[in-house]
Amino acid sequence: MDGTIDALFVCEGNAARSQMAEGFHRFMYDDKTVQSAGICATQGEKIPKNVIVLMEKEKGIKEKGIQLYNLKADVLTFDMVNNAKRVVVMCPQEKLIDYLSQRLGFSGQGLSKLEKERVEYWPVADPYKRGNRALRAAKNRIKYCVRRMYEEGFDAAAELQSNKNMVRFFICDYVIPFFK
Repeated sequence: MDGTIDALFVCEGNAARSQMAEGFHRFMYDDKTVQSAGICATQGEKIPKNVIVLMEKEKGIKEKGIQLYNLKADVLTFDMVNNAKRVVVMCPQEKLIDYLSQRLGFSGQGLSKLEKERVEYWPVADPYKRGNRALRAAKNRIKYCVRRMYEEGFDAAAELQSNKNMVRFFICDYVIPFFK
């Protein structure tokens, strides 16, 4: 492998959203490379058991040999971002921008070019400490977007905000859709 990553999924702790996205991507796209990381992650921290259990309930994940129990958090690095063809972000834009500029040294035109050409934001609320219902909702949104991410013209943000096949549940201050 030449070091290029087809998809890099980023969230805050690399404990749930980006890990689920990486798992679904591995399951759906054998021919593409994938990685996940967090901007506030603790390097090497184990993924919460409830995330692993939820993902293993997905039909075909275990059968395809996708290992989930060994997953550990990774901290986002300059090389990860630099080598990624596509950076999918599931945390607030301002947090990512701060991290890229202050910790990784991206600035000015380089940062603008990166955001314009390779970064996309998926509006998936952080399920951390919000219970299993919020975790399932995040998983469903991520699965839907990963399944469609290579379709020409697919815009996850617009799609998630306007999808008519969603039933809305109010959880805390968030409206999180469940897919039928």
